[in-house]
Amino acid sequence: MPKQGTNLLFLQVAKDYFLASIYEILLSGAFFTVFYALNLLLTQSLTPEFGAHWIFIPAGIRLLLTLVFPVTGPIGIGISAFLIAYFFRIPGELISALGVGVVVAFSPYLSRKIVVKQLNIQPDLSNISITKILYCTFVFAIISALFHHAWFVIRELRSDHFQGFWVEFVGNMSGTFLVLSIFKICASFHFSKKRKVQE
Repeated sequence: MPKQGTNLLFLQVAKDYFLASIYEILLSGAFFTVFYALNLLLTQSLTPEFGAHWIFIPAGIRLLLTLVFPVTGPIGIGISAFLIAYFFRIPGELISALGVGVVVAFSPYLSRKIVVKQLNIQPDLSNISITKILYCTFVFAIISALFHHAWFVIRELRSDHFQGFWVEFVGNMSGTFLVLSIFKICASFHFSKKRKVQE
């Protein structure tokens, strides 16, 4: 292949990859924002500490998006979390909002690294079972709650006792298990239907 043709092919591949990454970032951010708003609307009365919910569906959305989009997912979620924090939850608090964005993005990324290595989860999540969902849920719930609680205490947004941590841990557990279980049911239906078509 001529050198010019190779360069054009490389540029096209790079362009497609860039556009796909932007799409995944926007999609992840939009999904997180929508579910965060819905969760806040429905469970605001169940929030005894700042940022701690007894039921937190967006936690499950964060982990699911990170399992599907390992890099772009956390980036989109982190940007959205920063914007939500800076403009709505803690208006004008730039450092606090940046920290929230980093924690919201990094905790599912770290959790994914741990669970994928330990459980050998396939990229399409086709081999995820209830046992693996429980393990994923526990690892993510404790990492996310710990990072959030530490940051909120450092920024004096939450008291330093552990009530906020436990509430957030329970909220992350319930929300993540619910989201991943629904995904598992839908994925099982999809794969069984696909197998029937192939037969």
